[in-house]
Amino acid sequence: MFARLRDTGAIAAADPAWCRQVFLALLHEVNDLPVDSPSLPFSANGGETGARVDLLVRTTLGALGGSHAGTALPLDGERASDG
Repeated sequence: MFARLRDTGAIAAADPAWCRQVFLALLHEVNDLPVDSPSLPFSANGGETGARVDLLVRTTLGALGGSHAGTALPLDGERASDG
């Protein structure tokens, strides 16, 4: 997955093993956030799970030298058909 993201220009990090380690560490931290954390702004459509997924994706891509603008992943409560 991370090699494909790099190949499409969505991230700049070149080592898929490092990318996986960053992702797993962030996954753990996002999962451990309390529900009332200011880092989890709930969206109308996504609720708590959507907020956690959005935070995980945005933070992972940012940490790996990319942004969610280069992906087809729906973020912030969007559906894939919305944009």
